Amino acid sequence: MSPSAETNLAPFPAPAGKGPQVALFIDKFEWHAREMLRAFTRLGARCVPMRLSACRFDTRRPSGIAMPGFGPNLPDFALVRAVGAGTFEAITLRLGILHAMIGQGVPVTNSARSIECCVDKATTSYLLHKENIPTPPTFTLQSPRAARALVRSECRNGPLVLKPLFGAQGRGLQLIRHESDLPDIETVAGVYYLQRYIGHQNIAGDSESYSDIRVLVS
Repeated sequence: MSPSAETNLAPFPAPAGKGPQVALFIDKFEWHAREMLRAFTRLGARCVPMRLSACRFDTRRPSGIAMPGFGPNLPDFALVRAVGAGTFEAITLRLGILHAMIGQGVPVTNSARSIECCVDKATTSYLLHKENIPTPPTFTLQSPRAARALVRSECRNGPLVLKPLFGAQGRGLQLIRHESDLPDIETVAGVYYLQRYIGHQNIAGDSESYSDIRVLVS
């Protein structure tokens, strides 16, 4: 089975070259994946785009890991652009594969540990707090009763923002001004992740304008 068929991605050029072997973990074969494939090819590498969901543990193999496009071997390098949506069990399995690759000496960017630290907003908030990096006051609760009590107390000082524990790109945000604004526990997948709402204010303190700051860490 070809890599494109096994990973169920849109058609892409068959990997070529005998240089370093690179696994490119993506969710969709979009422009950034095509650009990376071209860049690796220009550098003389053989790059295989795939989904992490196409990889599996297989204890019949020397490495214990089966990856499309690499036969019995592991790649020389892996670049993780996406883990892909899935159940808790599926995500745990995919991160386990990344941990196993790292344990066998394969350089992986982004590493499983860095993904774990960033994909879970509660863990991210804790790590930032631990390093004394100022962020809005943050609360995580697993009880609707406790969440309502917190909202009654904290919203006296202004609204809160409810965010999905997992998620990105501003999807699923909700402004909380009263306890009646809280959705049921099933809607938030069992976890209320709440932060103090800062409001539309830029660095200069001008409340009439809005500034969105993105920080990239490498």
